[in-house]
Amino acid sequence: DANHNDIFDDDELAVIRSVTNLEIKGLPRWDDTAGIEQFTSLQTLLVDRQSTVTELDLSGNTQLQSVTLNQCQDLETVIIGDNPNLTKLVITGCKLNEIDVSGAPNLVELRLNKNNLTSLDVSNNPNLETLLVNSNSALSSLNVSSCTSLLELNFSYTAVTHIDISDCPYLIGEYINSGSASSSYLVRDGSNIYRLVLPSASTTVTHNFSHVSGTKVDSVTSSSVSLSWNPVQLASGYAVYYNTSSSNKGTNVVYVTGTQASI
Repeated sequence: DANHNDIFDDDELAVIRSVTNLEIKGLPRWDDTAGIEQFTSLQTLLVDRQSTVTELDLSGNTQLQSVTLNQCQDLETVIIGDNPNLTKLVITGCKLNEIDVSGAPNLVELRLNKNNLTSLDVSNNPNLETLLVNSNSALSSLNVSSCTSLLELNFSYTAVTHIDISDCPYLIGEYINSGSASSSYLVRDGSNIYRLVLPSASTTVTHNFSHVSGTKVDSVTSSSVSLSWNPVQLASGYAVYYNTSSSNKGTNVVYVTGTQASI
């Protein structure tokens, strides 16, 4: 608003509608977000530490690809609407109590940690690879059905007592007791290691994990053992461990993509 008259003329609107990248931070007050819908070409939005904003409606910004809302301490409501181009949504350190992301089916990364969420449904987000909702202490319901691409999931420090990850074939691995307030599954995809972090060791998990069968020793020398086993459906690889005591998980020796290993 070059004239500071709260009225946008045609030239000003043309400039606004051509903006693709917008950062809002350091403003003394930003509690009226009306007009954000005029940024019709907006692809990337960053709002950082704007403590007075309470609601943000992005349903009119349908070209959005990435949204980051960080430490907006009074932000309770974010409306996504139909945003098919949105692949990254980060809302952290706010007061968000609910959000509907069903209109963003192409989300790949969703980070909603440190909010006030009570439930979350991402069953309409089949491309989701990363989901972080940790430190939402009132979160008791989390639906990740149909999330067939999910690689990383963290819901530690929530009230979730059960989760069904039967539709998440890449969230497979060994259970680990982390010795803290949360526990986790090791998640491995190719050369990358992720963790499925649970609120506590008492959290129950419904899954389709398959156990390796048909393990046999093919040969033994003074310095090595050759092993083979039957293939497991959907497994992208196998971590081979050895231990000297049944009381511990053992030491990871090698990761292989086939069904044979020598250790």
